[in-house]
Amino acid sequence: ASGGRFVLAIPARTAFGVGSHESTRLAYELLEATPLAGKRVLDVGCGSGILARAALLLGARAAVGFDFDPAAGLLAGPYARHNGLAPAIFTGTVAALAPPATDAARFEVVVLNVLPHEIAAELEQVIAQLASGGNLLVSGVLVSEAEAVRSAIERLGCDLAGQVAAGEWVGLRFSRRPELATVLG
Repeated sequence: ASGGRFVLAIPARTAFGVGSHESTRLAYELLEATPLAGKRVLDVGCGSGILARAALLLGARAAVGFDFDPAAGLLAGPYARHNGLAPAIFTGTVAALAPPATDAARFEVVVLNVLPHEIAAELEQVIAQLASGGNLLVSGVLVSEAEAVRSAIERLGCDLAGQVAAGEWVGLRFSRRPELATVLG
């Protein structure tokens, strides 16, 4: 690696997430452009955990990843040890995470590299894990689906803050709107 970049060793196996797919590269590009120092990162649909490990190398204080594919969960641990990094990885869904009691208990960055139809039913729960003002980095979206994904995420309280594209794929950056405080007068 050169220019301040690093190398993650990921043996090619059956689980998605070895870094070669355009959607993973777009998710990484969005992650790399996000200030991560001292932040907590959630990697949704983590595959082999490549983005959670990258987040740690980019300065995140903690990274948690999950995937519903058991093969991904089995590979993530050995890959983390091979790279000397220890994100918390589990097999399951966002429902396994406790609902955050306060905004401070939420993740400042959520990376979502999942095909939209695979996460649609859980999207509201995923965004509930994101802190106010936090960054939601979305990849795994075909250009033809980008408008529908943008609209769905904006309805759940996030604003589009940028996008990147490669081939037929797009990566979207959102910022979660600050929660409105109720003022009694």
